[in-house]
This record gives sequence, structure tokens and C-alpha cells, in this order.
Amino acid sequence: MNQLKENSVNIEPIKLLMGSHDDTAKTGSGCFMNVIAYLNGEPQITDQSPCVCVTVRPLAIKLNDLGNDEQRQRLLPFVLRAMGSATQDVSILNARRARLRQYGQECHEIVTAWKAELKAEDAKRHADAYANAYADANAYADVYADAYARRLKASLFNAGIRFLDDVLPAAEPVCEVVAQRCETLVQLQSA
Repeated sequence: MNQLKENSVNIEPIKLLMGSHDDTAKTGSGCFMNVIAYLNGEPQITDQSPCVCVTVRPLAIKLNDLGNDEQRQRLLPFVLRAMGSATQDVSILNARRARLRQYGQECHEIVTAWKAELKAEDAKRHADAYANAYADANAYADVYADAYARRLKASLFNAGIRFLDDVLPAAEPVCEVVAQRCETLVQLQSA
């Protein structure tokens, strides 16, 4: 039987990447679910690891791909928490689904507020555009829209982090095999 490691494992050096990467075992990096599949010892590195709860997996994949490189690294503490979160316990699944509905409502409210703010700013921007040269107004509009889109994505990403933190169990000590696999990924990152 695998012994549990007393200390928690540091996986912070592992780099999470956008999209799926079946070469995680060779590169030491991959998406959230690829890293889990590798650590779980699955024969094929995919984003469909059966050890992750069905309510968590799709959102973890979306967050991984929604976030920029810096945001994506904020998902690392949830990798070990998500491993083994799969359950058949109806009460746990129902609680997670209820929290997922809350997350959906929170996202709806974020997008609605963002649209209202953008609409108000759009009216101001159009007024400003008449005062500026046409080329300047277009450049301003592009920069402004990009900044708003980044802020919206960040808000949605933060709401997803709160969801994961709410529904995933606390990290537990890992078995020696998982600890060794973590160390392998970290070594590959530094190579």
C-alpha cells in the first residue's frame, strides 16, 4: 500500500497551459486536467479524468482556457484538491450543482453589470469621439474595449475560483507515488 506523504506537495513550479496537452509527462506542463491525469497515473493524458467530479471538470476546463497565463497559475492549488473529488454521493452532487447554479447566476450578474457599464461608457466614448479625430477615436475605442474585455474575463475567472474553493475538499496528504509524479513534473519544468 502506498504511504501518505506527511508534508503537502508543492506543485507551484508546474506551468498550466491553455488547451489540452497529451505530452505533459514529457514537458512537465499541461492544462489543469492533463496535470491531474498524469498525477493520477492514467494511461492516457486527457482532460476527462474520472477522478474529478462531473460538476467540477467542465468548469475547471473553462477556467483553464479563460484565464491568461498569470490567472491560470491560480488554479494550481486546486489540482490536488480536485483529484479524488469524483463522487456518487447524491447529497454532495446536489450541493455542488446548487453552487454551480449560484456561480452561473453570479456570472450572469457580472455580465449584466458589465454590459450596463459598457453601454454608459460607450455613450460617453461616442461623445468624446466627435471631439477627437476619427483615427484617434477608433484607436481609443479599441484600447478601451480590450481593457473592458480583460476586466470582464478576470471577474468571471475570480467567480470560478470562488466556486472551486467552495466545492472542493481541502487538500489531503498525497501518496508517495503522486508525490513522486509531482516532483517529476517540477523537475521537467526546471530542465
